[in-house]
Amino acid sequence: MYTQRGECAMNIKIKAFIYVSAWIAAWIAFSSIINAGLLEVNVYSPDDKGMLITFLFTAVIFLGGAISLYKEIFTSDS
Repeated sequence: MYTQRGECAMNIKIKAFIYVSAWIAAWIAFSSIINAGLLEVNVYSPDDKGMLITFLFTAVIFLGGAISLYKEIFTSDS
């Protein structure tokens, strides 16, 4: 149940859960703001595929950022 440094494995799971949850919340908030702006300037209509493209594009960006920072936050040293 404990890692080499004596840190509880459950603590690592909680930290990872909070990390993933924060990234998902940030992605939804950011995508919604971008989507609202694009809808406001009539780039696409609310029922258009543009909304899906916006959310998928920002998902790719946020996934890349999450993976990149994960390697820095969850190193074997921590």
